[in-house]
Parts: sequence; structure tokens; C-alpha cells
Amino acid sequence: MNDENNAWFHCGRCGTLFQSILQAAPGERLCGNCGENPCIGVQKRPSAATRAMAVFAKPEMLSTEGQIPVRRESSSSIEERKKREKAGKLATKLILFWVVLLVAIVVAVKFKSHPQQTKDVPDTRVTRNLVSEDAGFIQDAYPQFASTLGGFLNAKTPEAKNQFVHDPVDIVGAIDRFYRSNPMADIDLRSLHYAGGQVLRCNGRKAISTRWKTDTETIDAVFYREKGEWRLDWKQFVRYSQVPWPVFLAENGEDTSEFRLLARLRTTTSGDDLQQEASNVPKLRLILYNPKFGHPGEMGEPSPEFEVDAESTMGRRLKAAFESKKDEATFGNLANLDPEGMIRVRVRVSRTQEAGVRKFELVDLISTHWLSDNFPNIDEN
Repeated sequence: MNDENNAWFHCGRCGTLFQSILQAAPGERLCGNCGENPCIGVQKRPSAATRAMAVFAKPEMLSTEGQIPVRRESSSSIEERKKREKAGKLATKLILFWVVLLVAIVVAVKFKSHPQQTKDVPDTRVTRNLVSEDAGFIQDAYPQFASTLGGFLNAKTPEAKNQFVHDPVDIVGAIDRFYRSNPMADIDLRSLHYAGGQVLRCNGRKAISTRWKTDTETIDAVFYREKGEWRLDWKQFVRYSQVPWPVFLAENGEDTSEFRLLARLRTTTSGDDLQQEASNVPKLRLILYNPKFGHPGEMGEPSPEFEVDAESTMGRRLKAAFESKKDEATFGNLANLDPEGMIRVRVRVSRTQEAGVRKFELVDLISTHWLSDNFPNIDEN
């Protein structure tokens, strides 16, 4: 082959430099190494026979002068390359391991240096979400429970009032007996306004505790959801007692009744709440008062002193109630308007009479709140 008619070409497929006839048509110029068209553009693929002729052409038909053969790795170089790749992967893994270890150490040191960030500390984000959720819940229920309270206060007979209360069938008799001995509250509805509320939760149930004010009175009202309506907890609203407290204290004869009262610990001259008896059994000394409707900061008739063993079940519950509710809001964010140092109790008290002398005994501490019988004891759950 005449060198003057040849030229160097580069195969775009296998990378080999090869010589070919300069005047050959593009489709006829094939790589002497791979037998393919050196152009990698969109070209018509040559036939198998043509490619075979290019690869297996006789030496005298193709000039190999200056041709650069394809470099082929020896088995030793391939083995060396694999070793280098393996070593590189191992180094990468070691670097990642140390990075992860250092990050873990930094996090552990930071956690130990900030012990207040434990799971025992309330998450303020949860608190804010809960407050926001409660506010929306109360806002949605407000038209219904406000209408319930208005209807109850406007009703002039026990039968009419019974339509707006929680568990009306069970307490219809109690409502009738109560209003025979107690006047119906005369509240100025024109000045009555909503002063706040909060959601009560217990055993998966929800209730809404609210506060209302007039020009002269402050009223607490609790509502329960019943058959799609918000109904008034009547017993809590009127501070229901089976017998008026002053009457029970003044009457003669035997009787045992249930009361919603305020309780105060009687202190000694030394300021101790507990008095040690001769038997070395510590005693709680209690005075019970009836609350005044519409005036939560005032109290009515005091009882004689009651003694309760401090280590008894009743004594422990009373001590826990006084400790937990001292200087705290009643059932949450509604301010505690009860007289200072007093707690709300629902108790059963008995009266006996011997030789013309009345004696009173605290038979049972039902709960340390005034909610109805149908709602579980909040203070004990």
C-alpha cells in the first residue's frame, strides 16, 4: 500500500490508531483492530464479512507501519489493580467508621452536660399544642353549654331545670328534695358573662369546667357531653348536700348524710397540723364548713372538730389533697378562689345523740372534689 495514498485514522470504538486509504469512502474504511467503522456517529453497520476482512486481512493488504496496538493488561497488573481497589475501599470504610464514632461521642458528651433535657422534663411544644387543642374544643362547645346554662337558670321549676342537667333520670328526686329546702339561685342574667374554662380529662372522658361572673357573684359550672348535648353537672353546680349543713349540725337524733363541704386543718399553737396523742398515733384535726353559692371565697357554718388517724387511708388521702392543692389552681388553669388553706371534699358524716349530747363522726371521704357521682374521682386517677 502506497504511503502517499494512506492517512492515519483513530477508531472511536476501540481507541486504536490505524492507517487506511485516504480516498476510501467512509463506509468502506474499517478499523484494522476491531473491524468496526471507526466513526461512532449514526452510521450503517458494516456487514459481518466486511468486518472480518478488516480484522483478518493479510499483512500485505494493510500497512501496519506506525500502528499503535491496543494496550492489554497482563495478569500481574490486573491483580495489582484489584489489590489497590480493595485497599481503597477498606480505607473508605475506616474513615466512615471514625466519623460516626466521633459524632456519637460529641452527642453523648452534650447529652450528659445538659441533664435537664431528659424525658422527665415536659415538652413545652406538647403543652402548647394541648392548650391550643383545648381552646378550640371549648370554643366549639361554647354555644351549646352557654345555651344549657341559660336555659337552666331561666327555668323556674325543678321539673323544667331537670331538662338541662346531666343524668336527669337518676337525680330527678334529688333535685325536687333539694329545692324544697333551698331557694333557687336568683342570678342576674343580663350581667352574667363567661370568665374562663378548661377541659377536664379522666379515663378517656372529657368534661368542661367553666367560670361565670355577674356584678356580685362568681359561679363555677361543669358540663358533660351526653347524647350529643352539653349538660350541666347539677350536683357540682349547687354544691349538693343531702341535708343543709347548718340543719344537720343543729338537729337532734341519728342521721347519716352526704355533703359537699370545705375542709380546713386545725393547727396547734405551735403551728403543727398533726397532734400527737397519748397513744403516739398522729391525728389530723379537721373543721368542715359549708360553701356559699356565688361567693367562693367565703364559708358558712363550721362543724365540731373531727379527728382522723393520719396514717389511715382517709388520713393519707387528706394529707395528699392538702399538699397537692396548696397554692395551686383547682383542676388546672382556673384560679383557685376557695378560702386559703382549704380543700373541697365530698364526705359522709353521721350524727348520734347520747344523753342529749350530739356527736358527729366522719364516716367516709368520698372524694376531694365536688363533681358528680357519675364522674370518676379526678384526684385519685
